[in-house]
Amino acid sequence: MLADAEARLSDLERAWDGFAKALPAPGEQDDQALGATIQRTLGHLEESAEEHFRASIGGGAPMLGRWARTLAGHGFAPHEIATLLRGANGTRSLSDALTDAARAIARNESARRVLAAGTASSKTTDDASLAVEALTELIGRPLGDLRADHGPGGASYDLADPTLDEQPGVLLAGLSAALRNLDDAESPSGPDTGSTAPEVVAELRSRLERCDAKGTLIADLAVAQRWHALRENGNQLSFAQSGTLRRQLLELAERWVRRGRLHDARHLWNLDGSELRAQLAAWVDGRPPVVPADVPARRATQAIRQARIAPPPFLGPPPGSPPDPSVFPPAMAELTRSIMWFANHAFGAGDPRAPSAPGSSDDGAHPRPVVQGRPGSAGTARGPVRILSSPEQVAEVRDGDVLVCPYTNPNWTPALLCAAAVVTA
Repeated sequence: MLADAEARLSDLERAWDGFAKALPAPGEQDDQALGATIQRTLGHLEESAEEHFRASIGGGAPMLGRWARTLAGHGFAPHEIATLLRGANGTRSLSDALTDAARAIARNESARRVLAAGTASSKTTDDASLAVEALTELIGRPLGDLRADHGPGGASYDLADPTLDEQPGVLLAGLSAALRNLDDAESPSGPDTGSTAPEVVAELRSRLERCDAKGTLIADLAVAQRWHALRENGNQLSFAQSGTLRRQLLELAERWVRRGRLHDARHLWNLDGSELRAQLAAWVDGRPPVVPADVPARRATQAIRQARIAPPPFLGPPPGSPPDPSVFPPAMAELTRSIMWFANHAFGAGDPRAPSAPGSSDDGAHPRPVVQGRPGSAGTARGPVRILSSPEQVAEVRDGDVLVCPYTNPNWTPALLCAAAVVTA
């Protein structure tokens, strides 16, 4: 199954590469050609997403889960398991691409000055765009390529998420953070991040050798790395396709506004998938729109109105108090409290009868912590809090900030490179 999935993904990657390399810029196509191109891009994305879901969820996830649980039972921490998976799979991340570009900037003093000036004025989009263009010329590589492989991500393929090329300040912030990391690594007192990674992997593999089930664990490691590579490469392919699709749709939305098919370009995101396909087909065939412009406009207005409504904590008579989780064994009781606390605060508008957050206290002598939740990694960090609501704001993050944001995805990577800690909803 694994070999077949790898072969299918390779075929999809080759098909996409051939298609993407021949694509003109969205603004260079006429109306019908742009519509037909979007239809083909959608087809590539749907085929890749279906195959990736089948392979990674149907085959890879169960295997990786079993292997990770076995390693955890032998004392390996989650970050150590992740390091082993990445050890030899050859996949690349957005931070890898930013680091490559930062290395080119580090070798060019003029590029360093342009980056510093551009980052300082990154809140002005025009200035940041000029800085990106100047850096592209100075270091001899198109920085726009970074966004082509790392567009909006996640299983939902959120087409409304910004991509790096449309937010030059985001790109400059990421390059600046990557350059600082390089400087720290080369400094005598800084962390030697580049040379220690192979030694860390070697040490983890030696620990595998000392485990009771070392034969099975080491053999499974090679298979797990292949599944991990398949999953990550599939994600990267989907990111590239959805980023390309979004840029095409942004151009299409502007044209639909000019032709009276939309009242506002942002209303494009208020069409569902079947409506978008029907609108595209009508556009390509030269027919009138299938969905009138008033329909997505009403949905946009309704979404804004509903977002302002605070729902009640419950409907009908007040519910009784939830059962006390302390009847369970300690570990299960703590897990149950965590789940009930999260469900209450996510969906119950903070019903005071729900269990307190694990580790918190309701009495005045021991007030609850400011941030309630569950830690995602070990260690502590201290720094000024930076509250952001959108990836468009990541240029505001400074080294050592504690980043507070609603969620993270690949577009937040520049901020994650320099944040001391991250808190998400």
